[in-house]
Amino acid sequence: MRLLFLSLTFLGFASASSILQQRELENAVSFVLVGDSTTNNGTTVNSGGWSNGFCASLKPGTFCSNRASNGKTTGTIVDSGFYALALADIKQEARRSHFRSSTKNLTSPTFLLSKLQVKKHKTVFVTFSFGHNDMKIAPPESMGANLTRFIAETRSLGAYPVLITSVSRRSFVGETDVIKDTLGPWADETTRVGATTKTPVLPLLATSISYQESIGRVATWILNRSPTDFTHLNLSGQHLYGRMVADLFQLFALNYEGIPKVKSPFITDPPLSLALYSGKQYVFVAEYPPNNGTVLTSSTAVFSGSATLSATPSVSSV
Repeated sequence: MRLLFLSLTFLGFASASSILQQRELENAVSFVLVGDSTTNNGTTVNSGGWSNGFCASLKPGTFCSNRASNGKTTGTIVDSGFYALALADIKQEARRSHFRSSTKNLTSPTFLLSKLQVKKHKTVFVTFSFGHNDMKIAPPESMGANLTRFIAETRSLGAYPVLITSVSRRSFVGETDVIKDTLGPWADETTRVGATTKTPVLPLLATSISYQESIGRVATWILNRSPTDFTHLNLSGQHLYGRMVADLFQLFALNYEGIPKVKSPFITDPPLSLALYSGKQYVFVAEYPPNNGTVLTSSTAVFSGSATLSATPSVSSV
């Protein structure tokens, strides 16, 4: 009877250890997003980026702070105070401990008397995505110098920076399905900074161009925030490109050298991911899943894709 009791006790502790470890892994990651309006979650004309869709792709309870702001460059994001807010979020999350269950010496009698949990610090990812506004005022090297500074400062706080090239505008060459790209040099600079500083880079510009050229200009215009806004996204577009960023994050950042191994914090969406990477149009009523206690509901795509949409892009700040 004594042996049976000890066996059952051991199994109970081992089961509790497994449950605690599962919970620890799922809540061990935080995200802080920094960028311009193509990241920001604006819901008015001339705003609307991928951040809401990205945060909604995370498992419930995952911290996801949006510190992007409309019209910002790598310079004005600092002057306006949004970068300081991002640093405050990083400090807050980096200080938070979570508990990781011990898996050592499970067969040792002393294990039954030891603590099941070990304190560990959270892994804080901070993303930077700029280019749309930097390209209007300065050469790529200026943006690169600012990104290099951001990487050093956030690493000094214990965070793990991730660079994201800009999402493509949905402007095409004439009546063709070829994107008229003007962001390439700034994406190249972002990639160069990533290589120099050993920072993961998500190739969002190249990926979004490939997808948009695959589905064609009329299909991409269904995602416009307004008929003449070929930069910002309606709610369906925010959902779609948020998933694109989430998938790229899993491919290029989670297993990057030097980043702690954590269980993926993302909810999968196989049908949408398959459409994105096979270049198929994905028409849907975008309804964000519950995340962090908030349910974000969107409507159907604003436009039917008819040829009545204007081909003149918006020139407002992003």
